[in-house]
Amino acid sequence: MPHRLLLLQFGLTPVITGVMFVISGTLYAVSAPLVGRLCDLDVCPKKVMVAGSVCIVTSYLLVGPLPGLPLPT
Repeated sequence: MPHRLLLLQFGLTPVITGVMFVISGTLYAVSAPLVGRLCDLDVCPKKVMVAGSVCIVTSYLLVGPLPGLPLPT
């Protein structure tokens, strides 16, 4: 259960953990129709997929964090 990991590892309250999941779902609900509309227009869907993949990889590297980056864990 991902919420228990957040509670234990980061010391977050149940309310903050819930807010994090609500924000994630809201961002998906807003961005999915926008990206769909973008693909329906003149943009090549492969370019949109590549841009999305680059954003996801970048976010994973920053959340991780990437070994070698001087970011606090």
